[in-house]
Amino acid sequence: MSRSGQRRGDGNSADESAWSSFRANVRAFAPILSAVFLVAFLVSVVVGLERLERRVEQRPGQKIALRVELDVPPDMDWVDKEGWRPRILSAVSLPEEPVYADETVLRDIARQLLDSGWVSQVRRVVRTPDGTIRISCDYRRPVAMILTEQPGSGRPVYVPVDKHGYRLPETYVDISGCGSWIQILGVKAKPPDVGRPFEADDAKAGVKLAALIFQQSFHSQVAAVDVTNYRGRVNRTKSHILIHPRAKKSDLFHWGSAIGEEIEEPSASEKLRTLAKCFAPGSPQASIDLSVYSNAGIERVPDILPKTDALASRRKQ
Repeated sequence: MSRSGQRRGDGNSADESAWSSFRANVRAFAPILSAVFLVAFLVSVVVGLERLERRVEQRPGQKIALRVELDVPPDMDWVDKEGWRPRILSAVSLPEEPVYADETVLRDIARQLLDSGWVSQVRRVVRTPDGTIRISCDYRRPVAMILTEQPGSGRPVYVPVDKHGYRLPETYVDISGCGSWIQILGVKAKPPDVGRPFEADDAKAGVKLAALIFQQSFHSQVAAVDVTNYRGRVNRTKSHILIHPRAKKSDLFHWGSAIGEEIEEPSASEKLRTLAKCFAPGSPQASIDLSVYSNAGIERVPDILPKTDALASRRKQ
């Protein structure tokens, strides 16, 4: 082979080697390039949709019929499970006729929800082109019913409260057919406005205990938390707080002092453990003073005491 042919062969080999190296580099960077192109494409789509939505929203003279939807996070699924969604939505009044979908409407809807008492915070309000207004909020969950007096008439009524004692909408004269509500009895203070908390100490003590019981598996077996004798205001020798079981034949449970006000009493968690034993299947649910330390077992109190002469005969034996 001539020298010129050899040089041409060497040149071709070098070109092929460079081309192979280039293709290898391209293959190595292919996933990265694909990801970059994909991100760029998605960004362009999002930007285009936002511009289109703004253009649609800004069209003059456009009126649409509005409707509201609640976005409920998974940790607040009780909104649907307990049937509160329609009641929360009922707090929002929408125009009957199509309206201009501007920011004023969104602010008004958010304000209505905040004023309703059902929510503690409005996190996000989003309007879609079809007139749907999606709202994400922190919702207040009803945990108990406080028995109080209706302002003006003085009639006994129940008002729902959340775990922090905020009064929620609606008023009930009778809750016997409304499920297993925990009632809070003996509160002397007048009810606050909807969306405001009960400030009186007896109400706070009742709500704190009711909210704690609400988290327990046996909460449906508790009918009421009674703070009539809160801090011994009726009788200093008696339990400050009583717990009424739902079973009619069961006796009262003596809780003792309010949570955080105990003196030489078991902790709230210890009292709850004892209470759980009382409500366990097969337990006699006898009257128990939860405010004293006791390692004794729980036994049923005899329904009928022995007659006096029978006791005397036993003593003689």
